Amino acid sequence: MLDKNQNSKIRLSESLLLSIILHFIIILILGFFAIESEESKIRESVAVDMVKAVKNKETSIPRRITETRESTISFEKRTDKIAIAQIKPREFNIPKIQTSNYSPNLSVINPNPTLETDVNLKPNFEMNIPKPSDGNSIIDRRGSGTGGTKIRSGGTPIGITDGAGIFEVALYWIAKNIINRNRTGREDIVFLIDSSGSMEENINAVAKYIYKMLDVFKDSKLDYTLGIVRFKRILKTNDIKVYEQTKDVNQFKAILRGIRCSDGENIFDAIDVGFTQVKFRNGAEKTFVLITDEAFTPKSREDQQQRLLSRKERIQADLQEIIATAKANGIKISVIALDDNMHKTLAKETGGVWFPIPQGSD
Repeated sequence: MLDKNQNSKIRLSESLLLSIILHFIIILILGFFAIESEESKIRESVAVDMVKAVKNKETSIPRRITETRESTISFEKRTDKIAIAQIKPREFNIPKIQTSNYSPNLSVINPNPTLETDVNLKPNFEMNIPKPSDGNSIIDRRGSGTGGTKIRSGGTPIGITDGAGIFEVALYWIAKNIINRNRTGREDIVFLIDSSGSMEENINAVAKYIYKMLDVFKDSKLDYTLGIVRFKRILKTNDIKVYEQTKDVNQFKAILRGIRCSDGENIFDAIDVGFTQVKFRNGAEKTFVLITDEAFTPKSREDQQQRLLSRKERIQADLQEIIATAKANGIKISVIALDDNMHKTLAKETGGVWFPIPQGSD
C-alpha cells in the first residue's frame, strides 16, 4: 500500500513537471509572436511617418528679382559712335594688262589643200592643227620652237593655234604624211639633226614633241623604228654620227638630249651618209626628217668639173642628185628648215612635207 502511494506521488510529480514545461514553451512561443507583431507595427508606423513627412515637406524656390535700369547713354550718341567705327574699304589700283591680239581659234586660211596628206586626216588631240603647206606660210615662231612673232613668207598661208609649237604641229603632220603614203605597215624614220651652234633649242623641241608623231603611229598600228644622223662641220671637216634604229623612244630622246651643238654643218654630206650607212629593215618603207636652220651648201668633194660651176649652180646640181638618189631608194624626205625654195623643193619632190623652223624674232 505504501509503495502504491509512493508511485502515485512520483507520477503526479512528473505530470506536474511536464505540464510546467509545456506551459513555459507555450508562453515562449506566444511571447515571440507578440514581439514580432509589435516590431512589424513599429516599422509600418515609421514608414507611414516618413511618407507623410516627405509629402508635407515644401521646397522653397527663391524668386528672381529683376531690376529695370535706365540706360545712361542716349541712342543718338551710340549712332554717332557706330558711324565713327565704320571701316572704309581699301582702294586698290588695278594695273591694266595688255593682252595679245591672237585669236583663240585661228582657222586655216587656205581651204583648198593640195598635198595628199590633207585627205581625210583628223587630229587625235584637242587642238586646232593646221594642215601642212606646200610652200609659203604665216607661222608663229620663237627660238624655243613654241610659237611667238609671226613670220610671213608670202603665198599660201596657214595658221597655228596660239600656244602650239611649230615642232608639235610639224611632227604630227609628218606622221600623217607617213601613214597616208605607207603601204606595208612598216616604216623606218631617220632624223637628220643639224647639231651646229644655233640648234640646241630646236633639238630639245623634237625630244619634247616626238610623242605627237608616235601617237599617230600607235593609232594606225604602224610598225616603226626611229634613228638619228647627227651632223655638224668643224672647220672644213664633217663630224657625222649615225645612231642605230630603235623602237625605244626613251633611248631616242636620250640621244637627242645628249647632242652638243657647236660649229657649222653640211646638209648634203649628211644626207649622203644617211643613204649609205643607215641600216633599214627589209620590207620597211623609209622616211628622212631633215631638221636644220641653215641653207644648203655644196658637197665637200674634190671634183674639178664641179669647181668650174658657180656656187649656186653647184648647190642646184647637188640638190638634184640628192632628190634622184632619194627617189631611187624610195626615201621620202620631210623638212623642218628655212623658208627657202630649195628646202621646199627637196620635200615636195621626194614625197615629204615642209615646215619652217623657229629662228627667233625677226
